[in-house]
Amino acid sequence: PELNNKRIDAVIAALEPKMSRSHCGTLGTDGCVRMLDGNTDNEGSVLDRKSLKLKAGTVLRVQFPKGEKPTEIIAQDLPLQILFEDEHMIVLNKAAGMVVHPAAGNWDGTVVNALAYYLANKSPFGSGDFVGTDGNV
Repeated sequence: PELNNKRIDAVIAALEPKMSRSHCGTLGTDGCVRMLDGNTDNEGSVLDRKSLKLKAGTVLRVQFPKGEKPTEIIAQDLPLQILFEDEHMIVLNKAAGMVVHPAAGNWDGTVVNALAYYLANKSPFGSGDFVGTDGNV
């Protein structure tokens, strides 16, 4: 593909088609992309703008973070504002700033962690098929 004068996020996305452009942009803003100045033996300069447009012949070094991956959801007794609940669904008002599900940098303290605890321990309708009585998913 023609990559001259394209943004860093677009270039990485074109070369790594299984990655979303948004994720590629995050690599750029998180300091995972370096621009080598013709000599691939040096460290190069860290690029911190995903919008930087690259010229033909630019050499990039991308370091993909080795993220931890949780092997299980840990049930946590966290406050939830339940608006409605029956045997089929729960409607809640998510607190501002509360992360929805575990991911890099937020392995706990999420809505999913809170729901795992709530369903196993507090829900009048039980834990359903996905959450054990111990709160494990």
